[in-house]
Amino acid sequence: MNVRTALSLLVLLAATCNPAAAADAVDVIAPESAPADAVKVDIAKMKFVPATIEIEAGSTVTWTNHDAVPHNVYLPAPIEVIGDMLRAGKSLALKFNTPGEYSYICSPHPYMKGKVTVKPKS
Repeated sequence: MNVRTALSLLVLLAATCNPAAAADAVDVIAPESAPADAVKVDIAKMKFVPATIEIEAGSTVTWTNHDAVPHNVYLPAPIEVIGDMLRAGKSLALKFNTPGEYSYICSPHPYMKGKVTVKPKS
């Protein structure tokens, strides 16, 4: 392959590469970095409250545990996000980048269920 051909391939690759498409559907962020308008979900009395929420793509959701028992937030495959076990007063923040429906549970207490519906940004 000559230099001109290699250069043409690099230009073509750069032109077709879409960094937004390569972004993760869900990002774990530090709870203290969550924006002020983050949607809040409480973990209380062995439930996610509210259990279902609807947000726009790019929004952040923060879960805070108010129970004495540790809980987590687990989004199964294909996303496969397993939040740390949260002791009382601790939080987890997730930024949802891609529209879709994201069901989740507390993995030690699988009867605790929730769903985040992410709509395209308007």
